[in-house]
Amino acid sequence: MPPLDLTAIYRDLHMYPELAYTEHRTAAVVARALTDLGLTPRTGIGGTGVVADIVRGAGPMIALRADMDALPITEQTDLPHSSLHTGLMHACGHDAHVSMLLGAAERLVSSEFAGTVRLVFQPAEEGFGDDAARESGAQKMIEAGVYEGVSAALALHNIPQIRIGQLGVCDAEIMGCCLDFRITVRGVSAHAGAEPERGVDAILIGSSIVVTAQSLVSRTIPALEAGIVSFGVMSGGRAENIVADELILRGTIRTLKDSVAFHLRDRLELLARGIAAAHGGTVEFYADPLLPSTFNDPQVNAALRDAARGVGLELLEISASMGVEDFAYVSHIVPSAYAMIGAGVAGTEQYGLHHPQVRCNEDVLPLGAALRLLHGNAEG
Repeated sequence: MPPLDLTAIYRDLHMYPELAYTEHRTAAVVARALTDLGLTPRTGIGGTGVVADIVRGAGPMIALRADMDALPITEQTDLPHSSLHTGLMHACGHDAHVSMLLGAAERLVSSEFAGTVRLVFQPAEEGFGDDAARESGAQKMIEAGVYEGVSAALALHNIPQIRIGQLGVCDAEIMGCCLDFRITVRGVSAHAGAEPERGVDAILIGSSIVVTAQSLVSRTIPALEAGIVSFGVMSGGRAENIVADELILRGTIRTLKDSVAFHLRDRLELLARGIAAAHGGTVEFYADPLLPSTFNDPQVNAALRDAARGVGLELLEISASMGVEDFAYVSHIVPSAYAMIGAGVAGTEQYGLHHPQVRCNEDVLPLGAALRLLHGNAEG
């Protein structure tokens, strides 16, 4: 059988992006490639996930994970292999992650090691799709038992702002935790020009909540802790001359520690209820379950660093990010390492992830495959 053409696989996946829990074509491409390598993939795991084991007798089980889903973004790269699915794009490079893991699988099937390497192709990292339970792909893979018996897990993410040949590493927390929230402000409608005093202005209440909430980080958590409280949606009102009786606020809390996130959530709810009561209104407060921080286990991270040196990657010490990643759920039940592999395209403006013009340097594909190979051979 001819060797896998990782660039061709990457370009094919890039042309046919699929959203969370709809990665049927992507999963079929993965399953076919794994079958061609002599493996027996299990499909439909956690929805559209694919899992395959490479077993070499007794020894630890190492899980290597790649996410598969794309984003609802219209591509603007003008690449010959641009997305053919209108309004969808692999703007986060999950097509590269899948290609790298398939490349690692090809190398591992002809390698000698003691133990098992579990290849995990996971759906729905970017969102919940139409899942009624609002669970991410990592959560569903965990529920399906994919990580039972796993001694260590590894995931990589391509980063356009890091140059090719570098690996961004960080001990302890590398990605933040997240609590998304929704505040519904209830007021009383009235004529805004003739009799505003007869109403309770939900817009005024909501505006006060947004402004006052900016003090939560600076005045309620220790100065050496990190936290963000951001509002992304303010929606309400029916007409310019009517006091609004309802306003919707939606936003996100980001921190590096779960305890800080819960603290900010509780203080935000207390603040919102207090401001509303002072104006004669009420609020309904809802927060999603916590997406925890992504944590790098010291021993597994040390093995990853050694593996990176072994394939000639330059280690780049990076700071933790307030971005979030559902591999966090895995990192809290299995000793894990998560790293950022450089994928910048020389000579072009380096657009960030989730941008319609972001590009991935295809030279990263064999590097990521080789890194996963060595880590898969690492013990513990």
